Amino acid sequence: METTRKLTGFPHIDKPWLRFYSEEQIHSEIPHKSLYRYIYDINEPYLHEKAVTYYGTTRTYGEFFQDIDEIGRAFTALGIGYNDPVLMSTVNCPEAIEAIYAVNKIGGIGNLIDPRSDNETLRHYVEQVDAKVFVTIDVAYPHIAEAVKDTSIETIIVLPLSRSMNALTRTGYKLKERKSIPKIEFNEHVLDWDTFLEKGQNAPSLEGPFEWDRCTLIEHTGGTTGKSKSAMLCDNGINAVIQAHTYTGVPIERCDTYFSDMPPFILYGFAMIHMCLGYGAEILLFPKFDPAGFPKLFKKYKPNHICAILEHFKNMADAKCTQDMNLAFLKTVCVGGDKVPEDVENRINDYMQSHGSHYTMIQGYGMTELSPTATTTTQSISGEGTAGIPLVYNTIRISDPETGKPLRYNNSGEIWINSPGIMLGYLGDQEATDELIVTDEEGKRWIRTGDLGYVTNGGRLYIEGRLRRIYITADEEGNPAKLFPFVPEQAILNNEAVDACNVVGRKKANSTVYEAVAFVVKMDDQKSNDELEAELREICLETVASYMQPVQYVFLDAIPHTPRDKVDFKKLEKMAAKMSQN
Repeated sequence: METTRKLTGFPHIDKPWLRFYSEEQIHSEIPHKSLYRYIYDINEPYLHEKAVTYYGTTRTYGEFFQDIDEIGRAFTALGIGYNDPVLMSTVNCPEAIEAIYAVNKIGGIGNLIDPRSDNETLRHYVEQVDAKVFVTIDVAYPHIAEAVKDTSIETIIVLPLSRSMNALTRTGYKLKERKSIPKIEFNEHVLDWDTFLEKGQNAPSLEGPFEWDRCTLIEHTGGTTGKSKSAMLCDNGINAVIQAHTYTGVPIERCDTYFSDMPPFILYGFAMIHMCLGYGAEILLFPKFDPAGFPKLFKKYKPNHICAILEHFKNMADAKCTQDMNLAFLKTVCVGGDKVPEDVENRINDYMQSHGSHYTMIQGYGMTELSPTATTTTQSISGEGTAGIPLVYNTIRISDPETGKPLRYNNSGEIWINSPGIMLGYLGDQEATDELIVTDEEGKRWIRTGDLGYVTNGGRLYIEGRLRRIYITADEEGNPAKLFPFVPEQAILNNEAVDACNVVGRKKANSTVYEAVAFVVKMDDQKSNDELEAELREICLETVASYMQPVQYVFLDAIPHTPRDKVDFKKLEKMAAKMSQN
């Protein structure tokens, strides 16, 4: 970017973040490859190196790609071809990751589904795409089989989670989980994994052609804003985000290890696996998403890189078993999901650096519809609550929430993002697509994130809260006013005795306007609820406008989260409303 260029005062035009990238990176070409071809081309010279480890069993890259080819031939034998959907309801295990790449290799469309989805949702996913084949883990089979009965599904493929465990671990797992592993009657329509593979022995090894902006992956969003929606993603969009990450100085080297317990039906989980495979790293796969059990696994496996949710790292920093560790091996601790409170970020960084790590925590900001990352902090751009800078191909625009007009530096508004990672759209829901994505007069597509924030003239993004969590209230004179939950949240979080806080609105009794209710998690029990509430009321009295001050403080052991680790605001709103009725 030319430093002599006259600045306009608008971040989306000036793009001040580009000073952190080289000219070569700024003008680099997005890969014209499938997800499969992207990782194959990078690793083809290193087929002897480790690709995936799962409970004592390791696959080299050569074995990993052989498995992908074998699975691809089996799907071909079942009639799966170019643009045909395959529904996959799995968690992390080698076969599940290989199946995603196998479908991608032959030109199919992977449709990744949470096994916990209810019957109505599962049937909806099947009917959306008229799917014929459904892959599920064994423990979820009874639920899946019941849900897809009398639909277009012709074949269910059952994947045992124990298949790739070493013999000793497999025996222990089957004994421990014997009540949860169902007895399945296999037949021509219900195949065990090995029978499925046998069907492909005489099938050809195919690789579908790459096509720009073709839907190759479907991920389902949902949790806090209503019915789940199906985001259509493409190879070039995901690969663009992954390649852009490599320009941010992520210290991943070939043969490093990456810890992953985040399931592939959460795009953040699969995308980070894809990125690390693109570096030639070894993926340590774990089928159970378990923040509470993470410290023991962390101590045992000592991974170089981890992308997870905040609870993983809070537990890592606080657990007794990790206090004697030398963390010189730890290079990347990356967190996605909701904004990380600055005091928690400092706590985790202090733990890492006091135990020998030379790195600090990285935060990513984005959403499934952005494939999934838009901005990131780096080792040199972090702290002070920033969400970092946009990835090199991305542009951030701050827009007036009411008029949509662009705003200048340091002015708060809705965050809009232009990126090659923007989804193609929501499958079968043009109305929802048009509500989220707008096209400007230059033909650029922007995602309206629904988040409030601003960009500094240094190019850093700061997120202040959710635009869609603005409630209409009234001031002391009865004049209309807006209740921004992030304002009292930030005031409350300044108290050192508070570990977490979220504020929601509920309607006042016999009124159409809202009042604030604060849900608080204490750091410890040194102060009683009454004592801490008195302190928080005093803080808000001094720093928060009267109409945004919480009328009630509710103390919880933990803030409820959705399965995708977003704060479950719908649940909090229901809790607040119920308390008002009582």
